[in-house]
Amino acid sequence: RKYHYESMLAWPTTHPHMIIFKYEDILGNEKEVYRKIFEFYELPFIDRVIGAFLGGKYSAKGGKKQKFHIRNPEPNQWKKHFTPRVSQYFHERYSGILAKLGYDPAPTSVESSGLELAAR
Repeated sequence: RKYHYESMLAWPTTHPHMIIFKYEDILGNEKEVYRKIFEFYELPFIDRVIGAFLGGKYSAKGGKKQKFHIRNPEPNQWKKHFTPRVSQYFHERYSGILAKLGYDPAPTSVESSGLELAAR
């Protein structure tokens, strides 16, 4: 994943043709986020309406329930798995990504998040 994390540092987050959303801000708010994206890219009105409708219909938190999903859509799952050692490693190498994308760059781990880890 090193390549992926390092490429994120190069994302042009302030470019006027880019719009970035945090994952946890999208969940449960898909209809509004899709509306903003389609408006930002100046898509035709009918595409905006259809897109917002589908965003709400297939929302991970409140839309149409699907029988199969490839993963749990809940945010912050990493907090259940990052031990203090992993958290420190990530922070030392990639805290710039967190700050650039509007997250708290301070190290966070299972212990500091108040979550418990079942096995280490």
